[in-house]
Order: sequence, then structure tokens, then C-alpha cells
Amino acid sequence: YLGALFRTGTSLPVSLFAAGLVAVLFQPLRERLQRGANRLFYGQRDEPYAVIIRLSQRLEATLTPDTVLSTIVETVAQALKLSYTAILLQEDDALTSAASYGKQPVELLTFPLIYQRETIGQLQLAPRSPGETFTPADLRLLQELTHQVSLAAHTVRLTADLQRSNEHLQAARARLVTTREEERRRLRRDLHDGLGPTLAALALTASTVSELIPAEPETAVALANTLQNDIRATVGDI
Repeated sequence: YLGALFRTGTSLPVSLFAAGLVAVLFQPLRERLQRGANRLFYGQRDEPYAVIIRLSQRLEATLTPDTVLSTIVETVAQALKLSYTAILLQEDDALTSAASYGKQPVELLTFPLIYQRETIGQLQLAPRSPGETFTPADLRLLQELTHQVSLAAHTVRLTADLQRSNEHLQAARARLVTTREEERRRLRRDLHDGLGPTLAALALTASTVSELIPAEPETAVALANTLQNDIRATVGDI
């Protein structure tokens, strides 16, 4: 076409120029089309940093710890076009599902979530379609994502432990306040119903002793002894 346009026939320089022009124009177009096809079928597996940045941005926008793990599984599944993603956390001796996205299939690829050499859970993934396997590029990206997920899972679990500890502390404080109030009511009741009438009876006995001293001293002495024993008993109760 260039030869016909410039009327040079099959000139070698024009042919070389045309070949170079085709190479320069075709290679970027081919790469762009290839990236578009890969993203369409495989998501952002060839752009690991873009996936990590996207995950970080979504986590920064997440305000509550309860939505962190659900945001992670949703972002990973959508970025890589996976049919299922789930995070399981270790609680005592069992794994419990903390967040999931998609419908769980029979076969799963599992990555351990490790924080400071401690296994705190699992990241479960399903391929894009039944029978499909993960490519080395997928595995490299998932290995990198596992480190980010492990850190987030540890933070969420630590926050949950702190919340439970705070709830237990608040419950203990409430029980302490209730116990104190019950003790105060019991003491008030004992003072009103027990000590008050006892002191009134002792005062009445002392008055009787003073009246009996001139006429019946022996009876007064015996009553005074009884009064003394009652006073000791009352002091003991107090």
C-alpha cells in the first residue's frame, strides 16, 4: 500500500519502513488486547499490585471491624473472578467461618493464614469455573494476598477478643454494683429490724434496773448481769 501510494513499487526501504511501522503499531495494540482478554477471563491476576491497592483502598473505607473480612473475600473474588472465597478463623480447636462470598463448591484450594508463626485460620478459594486449575500466576498473587489477609484476620480476631473482654469487664462491674447495693439494703434492714429494737429493749431493761435498785437490790443485780450479757451479744452482732 505504501509502495502504491508513493509509486515506489517494491522498494526495499519502503518495505522495511512498512514492516517497522506495523511492528511498532501492532505490538502495543496486541498487548492492550491481551490485557483486556486476560482481565475479562482471569480478572486482575496479571496486575498483583493493582489488586493489593484495590484491597487496601476498600479496607481503608471500611469503618467497622465486623465488615473487614467480608470486604476482603468480596474484593478478592471480584478482582480474580473466583466463584467462591471464604475466610475461616481458628477458635479453640475448631475453624469457624468468618466471611464468605459466592456458593461453596466441593473442591477448594486452601491457604493457611499465619501471623507470627501462629496459624490463625484459612483462606479458601474456588476456581473460576468447574474443573479449572489455578495457574502459577494465580498462585503467586494468592500467596501475596495471603499475607495481607493474615494481618487483617489477626487484627479482627484481636478486636473481637478485646470486645469480649470489655463485655466481661462491664458484666463484672454490673455484678459488683448489684452486690454492693444488695449488701447495703441488707445492712439497712438489719439495722432497722434487728439492732434498733435490741437497743430499745436494752434501754428499757436499764431503766427497770434503776427502778429496782432501792426496793429489790438482788433482783436489780441479777437483771443488771442479764443486761450486761445482752450488751455483749449486741456488740458481737454489730
